[in-house]
Amino acid sequence: MVGWPRSRQSSSASAGTGRSTAASSCSSPAMSRRSSPTRLRSSDRRREPTPDRVIELTDRLHRVRAHYEDRHGGWLAEHGVDLATAPGGGAAGGLGGGLLVPGGRLVPGLRLVAEQVGLDEALTHVDAVITGEGALDAESFNGKVVGGVVDAALLRELPVLILTGTIRADVPPLPPRVTAVDLSERFGEDASWTQTAACIRRAVEQEMDNFPEG
Repeated sequence: MVGWPRSRQSSSASAGTGRSTAASSCSSPAMSRRSSPTRLRSSDRRREPTPDRVIELTDRLHRVRAHYEDRHGGWLAEHGVDLATAPGGGAAGGLGGGLLVPGGRLVPGLRLVAEQVGLDEALTHVDAVITGEGALDAESFNGKVVGGVVDAALLRELPVLILTGTIRADVPPLPPRVTAVDLSERFGEDASWTQTAACIRRAVEQEMDNFPEG
């Protein structure tokens, strides 16, 4: 995911830099070292690309990259921008890399949003933290909201409850004081999709009593 915080846009303009700042929740480059797209995954397995679709998307990324480098190669080289390997370049299907071409700047989304909403200050006034994501996997702890919130909460020895539509097999072992609830497993896949709010409420009610006391 890539997005622009409104206040940061205006501050960049007022500073006369002429650069837009984009917040990215993905640190992956657009291409791997073998010049193939980084893993294409969705929080909904039904939307993950088929092998034929991956080939099509791979070809499209190569063509777009070649187009940008043909038209803007001089500027990119001068500013040390490698569209294939730039951190965050793979965000939103390669949109992150495209934003670098007109001079944009990619920053970790969690860090920027945390500053904007005052996360650190908020954590000083709570006894527990609840966060979540559509699908919990290894990437959830690689610059995304879940991993960042867990890290910030554990620094303050706060218990964390992660609510997720599904837990994938590559999730690393969770640290003490962190609990993850797979809504599809607990309430059924259909209910997790069609009665999400109710499932979340029930999961929170069930787990709050299990939270360790500070």
